[in-house]
Amino acid sequence: MLKEGDPLLNYIAALEGVNQQLVETLRFCIQLLTEFKAQVRDPEEWQEMLDKFALILHEAENAPEKKTMH
Repeated sequence: MLKEGDPLLNYIAALEGVNQQLVETLRFCIQLLTEFKAQVRDPEEWQEMLDKFALILHEAENAPEKKTMH
């Protein structure tokens, strides 16, 4: 059984921190890229890209592992 201070738990906690930062960065990128939609050559294709990013963000925020307790 893993105990607090265990190197494996520390590693998992570090990975979770990195994953959370990536999710926050993706959220920020989506917001930023959305602002350029009116200026791009093909707004429909741009929106398609934004929708894919939004789907990835949704999956990351609602991943089953987020509900796992260590």
